[in-house]
Amino acid sequence: MLYVVTVKYGKERAAELELGDAIFPHDPGVKITRTEFGGVLLLDTALGYDKLIRVLSVFPPVNVERIVPVRECCRVEELTRCVDRLVREAGSVVNVRIGRKGGIPSNLIKVLEAMRRRGSTVTVHVEPVSKELVCVGVTKTGEDRFYTIRERRISTRK
Repeated sequence: MLYVVTVKYGKERAAELELGDAIFPHDPGVKITRTEFGGVLLLDTALGYDKLIRVLSVFPPVNVERIVPVRECCRVEELTRCVDRLVREAGSVVNVRIGRKGGIPSNLIKVLEAMRRRGSTVTVHVEPVSKELVCVGVTKTGEDRFYTIRERRISTRK
């Protein structure tokens, strides 16, 4: 399964090591790739989302901010069709979260921002991974925020 992992900018190498060390015992075939954008990694693992979160929650990586399961990747020029399809599948009321905006033309950002609906329980994530390619995923709103999982885990150890 493919995931987009956002990490603290400049901490990509540390995040790769943290993720790899945690996942490797459960999936020796794990692959972590840097993208053209700082702070964005692609994680390819056999672990499903729930198992991945359980594994990473044991020793939460300090540099990981968000983990989003990728539903599909599409070319930038096909982005609105790609997101529109996922919005329709997810239901009429969804939030659209745009990651690194530098990889998306401003006219497309305006279209995506117009799709946003506050108070939604579902979020469609849009994350550029190269100048030509954008990955899109769907989560329950807030479920992608690994830093909150880490904070809860750390605060329960007292």
